[in-house]
Amino acid sequence: ANSNLPLTLGILIDSSGSQQNVLDMEKQVGGAFLQDIITEKDTAFVISFDVRVELLHDFTSNVRALKTALNSAKINTGGADCGGIPGMGGGPVPCMGKQKGTLLYDAVQLASHDEMAQQVDRKAMILLTDGQDYGSQNTIKDAVEAAQKADTIIYVLLVADRSAYTF
Repeated sequence: ANSNLPLTLGILIDSSGSQQNVLDMEKQVGGAFLQDIITEKDTAFVISFDVRVELLHDFTSNVRALKTALNSAKINTGGADCGGIPGMGGGPVPCMGKQKGTLLYDAVQLASHDEMAQQVDRKAMILLTDGQDYGSQNTIKDAVEAAQKADTIIYVLLVADRSAYTF
């Protein structure tokens, strides 16, 4: 691909429970990447994924805004939907049911379909993740096909906390 063409970049950060001890490292790596790669002619967006997929910042060339969005990612914020009782101070309420999750494939599918599909420049996504998916509606095949259809290259930067796994 012609490197003079503008770059459209997606940063997808895994903010699931297994990333508790490495989330800061993910943010640092993602921020450094944005700083080094994005120029004024390029655009990027930031998505976090855990029990839900959240667009933290839509397309911009403003690296500071992108880094601020990246740094706003928190572990399992999707669980906040179980939130407080209205009118009762809104304190945390224990969630019942299925609140674990890492919607990796859903995040890739959504980023490909909703963000990348309409773009025409060079397109790439950076996944900062341990590679584990739990609970996505989409399969890995769906995610790969969506990225291919959107003509987007995916780079995976494996960031894993070994202590989070019991093998």
